[in-house]
Amino acid sequence: MFEPKTLSVPELAERWKMTTRQVLEAAAQLRIHLLFDFDGLVIDDTGEKLMQYDLNNKREHARLTEFIESAEAKFKRRIAGLLSPWESLADDEAVELQIQVRSAQSKIQDLQDVFDVVTRERLKWRYRGPLMASPETVDELKRIGSARHPFRAYKPDGPFSLQVADGMPALDGPIVRLEAAGTKLKEWLEIADMVALMADVKAIEAAAKPQQLAPAANTEPDPITISSDVPTVDDKANTPWWQEKYDIMEMAKNKGASLKAKGSNPSNAAISKEIANHIANAERSKGSVFSAPNHDTIRGLLTGWRWKAE
Repeated sequence: MFEPKTLSVPELAERWKMTTRQVLEAAAQLRIHLLFDFDGLVIDDTGEKLMQYDLNNKREHARLTEFIESAEAKFKRRIAGLLSPWESLADDEAVELQIQVRSAQSKIQDLQDVFDVVTRERLKWRYRGPLMASPETVDELKRIGSARHPFRAYKPDGPFSLQVADGMPALDGPIVRLEAAGTKLKEWLEIADMVALMADVKAIEAAAKPQQLAPAANTEPDPITISSDVPTVDDKANTPWWQEKYDIMEMAKNKGASLKAKGSNPSNAAISKEIANHIANAERSKGSVFSAPNHDTIRGLLTGWRWKAE
């Protein structure tokens, strides 16, 4: 039996016995990556520089063209004896102007050669396939159920690193600019347009108990759960994976000492952010699909504890 390579958000919600909003909440927390199909131009940093270079050349082309047309019109008026008193063009001035015109024509030909190179490069930017939605796109889908077609997205092959900003996970990776190529882009993306790779879905199902996919703070209070008929691996019932893997209290002592050595205040809030960053970066570097805890979760474990110099 053939298996699809992707599942749409509604299909994934049905598979995991949850709402589409809960899937989007998980995506907003970078617990699963959502993609959308794209057919057009994908422009990276190198392409952006080439586009700017091309724009500057087009401006220069327009300036030179205007100069040539103005000079040729002046030559015609000179031959016809129609130059005004303030437009007088002596023979030596006419010769110098002709030299400038030939130079401008030569530069225009050089620019045309550059334009041909840029045109060929643009063909290499043509892309047809999945792109990873940015957090802004996912947030808009979560808020209003649809999102304007983005002009920025992530290439799904990365490379990515997971950061923590204000206690929330943030994806750092190559962002590309999107442009239409031949056909107009869709104006809106709907929730059903967003898909998850089946490989990612299976990795999440196999890596941890589904109850670890909990909604973000200040959203639905009920935990996200996947139907028990989805195969998972056994682990301790109520212990998050990261508490089994990382000694949080030992890390808190070390991070507190490190902050103190740097002259920073080793408060629980600061220590919690340090620990959350450490876990997120460590797991992302290993290609883990686990959801890293945010600093508020870590801080909750440190309730009643305070760092003291030994």
